[in-house]
Amino acid sequence: MMLISLLGGLSPAWSQVCSDVYGEIQTKRFTSVGFGTSTEEWASVGQRQLIAIQSAKRDAYQTMAEQVYGFRLKGATTVSGQTVKSDRLKIDVDALVRGAYVVSVQPIADDVYEVRLAMNVPLDDEQLEKLCDEVREY
Repeated sequence: MMLISLLGGLSPAWSQVCSDVYGEIQTKRFTSVGFGTSTEEWASVGQRQLIAIQSAKRDAYQTMAEQVYGFRLKGATTVSGQTVKSDRLKIDVDALVRGAYVVSVQPIADDVYEVRLAMNVPLDDEQLEKLCDEVREY
């Protein structure tokens, strides 16, 4: 830490060192978790599992989009007689979630699944400079 403090006083030289070091850090990793279930009476056990996994993936992608791009997705579920009749997801975005991948799919209870996603997002020069500024503060 003392070395970082001393280097912080050498602004132009430190800037170059910081750029060299953080130039190697090109991405930031985002992770998200989604949960889903299915109680469709018409579906077989396998179909309920697939529906629950798809629901968990949608939830995880929604969470990922909110983290990375800062917008919200709108959803609507119609329930009648304590049974889901329809599940709609409306997405109004100017961005595309590209590069996210499924890390794991785990059953956590009967007909309830957890899906974990990860995504590496490239950092721009402004974000790299912010990282350098944070290091300089030490």
